[in-house]
Amino acid sequence: MSGNDVNVHVAVPVMANPPPQESMITWFGPVKNVNITSTVSQQDVPYKHLINSSIPIINQEYYGNYTLNYNGTDIISVIIITEGLYPLVSFRYDIGKIH
Repeated sequence: MSGNDVNVHVAVPVMANPPPQESMITWFGPVKNVNITSTVSQQDVPYKHLINSSIPIINQEYYGNYTLNYNGTDIISVIIITEGLYPLVSFRYDIGKIH
């Protein structure tokens, strides 16, 4: 595995009622116009959800900081770096902005 041309899967737990709308999920990262797909799945109770996203890492330019934004509010930042041959995902929660 070269660490390039892979997808990094990210699952972000959120509590929300009503459920998050997929159309309001946006990712911002080091490369513009990246096709990051996201889906929302409900967990064991109606107000618990997972935002499941797939971030493509095509080449070295795609490594870096990605921020999940929901309806204009930053929810979480994910830093994707290279460690040897495999991508490493590191989470940084901005507690003041999680609702």
